Amino acid sequence: MEFLGSFDRNATLNVFPQQHIDQMCFRVVFEETGLFVEAGWGQAMYAFESQRGLHPIVSCQAKDASGLTISVCSSGDRLQSALNIFVESQRRWLRAIHDALPSILGVKQLAIEGYFDPIVESLAVVDIDLPFDLAWNTSTNTSR
Repeated sequence: MEFLGSFDRNATLNVFPQQHIDQMCFRVVFEETGLFVEAGWGQAMYAFESQRGLHPIVSCQAKDASGLTISVCSSGDRLQSALNIFVESQRRWLRAIHDALPSILGVKQLAIEGYFDPIVESLAVVDIDLPFDLAWNTSTNTSR
């Protein structure tokens, strides 16, 4: 308890260390009408929230995980390829989350953020945003 009490309450504390440049960050928004996936490189908090618009992002969406296809993007082949590997290797996981987790939690939508290494197809979920979380509405995060 003494350790936590030693923190400056007015200072920003970043919990997640900087990700390796080959680590793709992702956010998947699960809704009743389908799912939306976006991906970038590096730290998810920056790519999708506080520095949104300053990082290359590629996305895809569909009514269900089996129909996900990446739209044409200007962010480069490397990011598009990484997202493609993510979608293909994690399609069953995406389908399971979409079909079950919102109803289990009693919400109509939620978002999951994490990291994916396309070389070894390693997945790490670091955050789940529910509709009432500040992070859900990225337009409110510009002042962070």
